[in-house]
Amino acid sequence: ASTCAASGKFAGALVIPCSIYIVWVCSPNRRRHVVVMLAACALGFLAINMPLFWNAAVAWESLKREVSLLSGTINHRFLVNVPHFIYGRIYFETNTPVLAGLLLFYTYGVFKRSFRLHPVEWGLTLLPVVYVSILIFQTRPFDRYLLPAAALMACMSAVGLLPVMTLKFGRSIAFLFILASVAWQIPRLYRAYTGLKHGQPNISRTVQPSCLLDRNI
Repeated sequence: ASTCAASGKFAGALVIPCSIYIVWVCSPNRRRHVVVMLAACALGFLAINMPLFWNAAVAWESLKREVSLLSGTINHRFLVNVPHFIYGRIYFETNTPVLAGLLLFYTYGVFKRSFRLHPVEWGLTLLPVVYVSILIFQTRPFDRYLLPAAALMACMSAVGLLPVMTLKFGRSIAFLFILASVAWQIPRLYRAYTGLKHGQPNISRTVQPSCLLDRNI
């Protein structure tokens, strides 16, 4: 899974330290299992990315261009000052209020447990925090960049149902939360389906110009 994440996007490599931490903490034979995991990652990366080694020059140029775009050394029409909090607005615009509310319940649950979390849950919690912290120092804010963190935060929202279920009538309240979230998303999913069907997928928007600076780096 770590290999697939790292192969899909450069940012996916952030998963690997979390994986090492989980194996190191949970395994009874930590050193051997970390070595095995890293060897499996290396073999998997070679298998998935074999064309990279056939066309090393092309791959290297692509990597340099991506790094240059992210660092702002190449001019681009969408540039912002850093740090910024544009991704907070993007999150609230693309998620349901139900998921945002459940994320608060999850945070409350973490405090209630005095931060005594399983290593896997630590990875689930810290990875989006680190990822978003990196994003707020990127000069090109595109909503698609938030997708990996948004997926993990949706999982955290689902875990937020657990403290809800400890309340009086908690099961019924949790069921209503789920129904409300699904009902909120159905029109969005229909619009996305319609757009894809007609070849105009209006499911990703560029950040509005009002929050951008008209300048060149």
